[in-house]
Amino acid sequence: MKRASANQSAVACLDPAVGLSALFRPLGNVRRRPSLDVSYDLGDGRTLRFSAREALGAREQTTLLAVLSLARKWPRTDAEFTVLDRPSNLEPSVSLLQALGGPAVTGEAATVMLSFTWTALNQRCGVGSGGSAGDVQRECLRRLCEVVVWEEAGRRRVTAQSYLMVWLLGDDKRVHVVLNTRLAAAFLGAQYVQVPLGERNALSTDVQKLSHAFLCTAVRPDASLRISPAALVARLWLDNDAAPEGTRRRRLRDARLALQAIGRLDGWHVIWDGGVATVRRQASVDVRAPTTPRSVAASARERTNGEKLNNVKDLSLADVSGLFK
Repeated sequence: MKRASANQSAVACLDPAVGLSALFRPLGNVRRRPSLDVSYDLGDGRTLRFSAREALGAREQTTLLAVLSLARKWPRTDAEFTVLDRPSNLEPSVSLLQALGGPAVTGEAATVMLSFTWTALNQRCGVGSGGSAGDVQRECLRRLCEVVVWEEAGRRRVTAQSYLMVWLLGDDKRVHVVLNTRLAAAFLGAQYVQVPLGERNALSTDVQKLSHAFLCTAVRPDASLRISPAALVARLWLDNDAAPEGTRRRRLRDARLALQAIGRLDGWHVIWDGGVATVRRQASVDVRAPTTPRSVAASARERTNGEKLNNVKDLSLADVSGLFK
């Protein structure tokens, strides 16, 4: 099967909390995936928890980033983009919006619905459009849609349940999905980070791709981060302390190779000093927010007021391994 060329200009706009969480992990060639149950501390007494019957790997992360890059292309023709905003109680979409997060209940700008072809999704993922590739993308999208998101806040532990994504309708040509309100906020005026898919598709292993997505979140353009391979291992494999010694050595080697591979990408520089890497990212990516209707953007800013990107550019080595919970 001929491999399709990657779309070098595709950039995914990602919620920082999702990028810093341990939602995606290296899975290898496991015959049966473990379940997903990871948490991320948002600060101020707020916690995100992701759960599903199957863990998510690098392929699922690629699919999510590809979907988000299609949303960023709006209003171009790659995907149809619809803002689901302020529904009335008579609209059938109200139950769907409630399933995707609390803001829909209060009448604020809720989320966005996307319609795109499998061909467009495959192009963003850097794969061909053959039958096997299409089956892989359908499975990855299905796993993403099965993730339950729990958001807990305050001493009273006020809890909201939502889904990472909802698959509305799909056939062998096109699929319609609705994004979680947290994912959609990147297109409605809230803060986001950028993950260039051209860079990701140039990397060869899952560990390299997962490390790249993390560094895109942790390192602002024109900033740097000192990180050791051991700290990157602790971030990617939550069970590393309990792993056999041989497995730990292999993971440490893979993390070192991932940092070296990212350093060879245009726009990234990795300098080694005593086994510790200083990773620097050039400010070459457009940092402007996607264009959205004025009222929608204002509503989203109100909803996300007070949520700031973690100041990770000056983290110590110990802090890097503590970016997740």
